[in-house]
Amino acid sequence: MELSDPFKYVLCKKVRVKTLFDLGSEQQVSTSQVLLLEAGTGHCCYALADTGSRRIAALKYMETDAFGLTDVVERTMQELRGMTFARTVACISMPYALLVPDHLSRPGNSVNSFFFDLPDQEFLHDEIREWQVTNSYSVSRKLYRMITGTWPSVQFLHAYTPELKVYNGFDGADQVSVLFHPHHFTVIVKKAGHLQLAQMYAYQTPMDVTYYLLKICYEFRINQSKTDLIVSGLVEKDSALYRELHHYFLNIHFRQSDFRLPSDAYPEHFFASLLNLAACVS
Repeated sequence: MELSDPFKYVLCKKVRVKTLFDLGSEQQVSTSQVLLLEAGTGHCCYALADTGSRRIAALKYMETDAFGLTDVVERTMQELRGMTFARTVACISMPYALLVPDHLSRPGNSVNSFFFDLPDQEFLHDEIREWQVTNSYSVSRKLYRMITGTWPSVQFLHAYTPELKVYNGFDGADQVSVLFHPHHFTVIVKKAGHLQLAQMYAYQTPMDVTYYLLKICYEFRINQSKTDLIVSGLVEKDSALYRELHHYFLNIHFRQSDFRLPSDAYPEHFFASLLNLAACVS
């Protein structure tokens, strides 16, 4: 897939950081803008959003290795240090999350500690009234304290939450939504209008993706030749990944947004995670 050319490489404490996109960085920051920060497995990105005009003023997307997240988040904080925003929202794009029906959710009782054996975690939750579920998730205490130390009033959300709260533009009763990042992808499955699955998977090749998606369709008895496959994130129509998906799924759609980007050099769906986050908090 052709992205920004050439790539920019930065060595930070022996961690490789690759800037994939840097849009609108020459724009002047306004105190009325909302800072949207996303930290995930192998990537960190942020956007400055004017929610009133539904416009993204600036956007930056960086990829790192498996152990470089805290370093690249710290570098991002240094870039934004001294700037004032109307609001700051941090999205955690990691797989340590569970959707719990509201009637089973209890305040202060995180189910994550029973399912994920992770040390030094901060447990958080998002209420998703649209689906009558609570998204219970965790983030490393080190990363949590880094973010809250810089922006004390920050609002946290998990990556599943904007995907579920923001309308994707399609009304089919059976849907499989896939959002691609450099090292993982998120799958949201709806069958007969009911939420069935929200999960993240690591991948290296297009075959990895089709294996997971076909297995999911088989387990939930979804006909992959008829269901809507809604894709977004880092995938292009002329890529090997898209062609592999099209071998098995006939109804593929790219997710769109009503937020405008600072440049039309890249398609909107590349930045769906940030655009969904902007729509979720606006």
